Amino acid sequence: LELFEDVVGALEASDIIPIRSERKRWRVIGKNDLGLSYSDSAFWLYFELENRSSDRQWYLELNWPALDSAFLYNSDAKLLQRTGDLFPYSSWPVMHPIPTLGIQLQPGEKAAYFLKIKSASVLSFPVYLKGITSFEKDAAQYIAIMFLIAGMLFLFLIQNFINFFHHK
Repeated sequence: LELFEDVVGALEASDIIPIRSERKRWRVIGKNDLGLSYSDSAFWLYFELENRSSDRQWYLELNWPALDSAFLYNSDAKLLQRTGDLFPYSSWPVMHPIPTLGIQLQPGEKAAYFLKIKSASVLSFPVYLKGITSFEKDAAQYIAIMFLIAGMLFLFLIQNFINFFHHK
């Protein structure tokens, strides 16, 4: 991953492509962690993918549920998808509680992408690229944990009602 900080937050994808070709103000960051803290800036990530498997569907998971906005562009500055709290959940490209973008790559295909992220909250979270099998397995585990938590809260609620009416 390569990172560029747009301090004003006004750059568009068509502005970023020439800046990317200069490569002077871009820095390489770790593959699994964005440690950007709080900032009013917009951050651009550049990454290249090559599909070396038989999977065609991939998921870019931005593991921060409070992320305000993320825009995925191809190398020609065409907007492919957007996600985040600023947009209705029904318009997210992937129906998942964590902002996630779907990427289609044929076996052997290579592609480059730009990702613009901006948030009023902290921007320190892992970014995962998952194949469909891994994504579905993790999503099932996430849902199971949420149901377990909801079930425990429901039991506590029932216990409180019992205590309330028993001591009346």
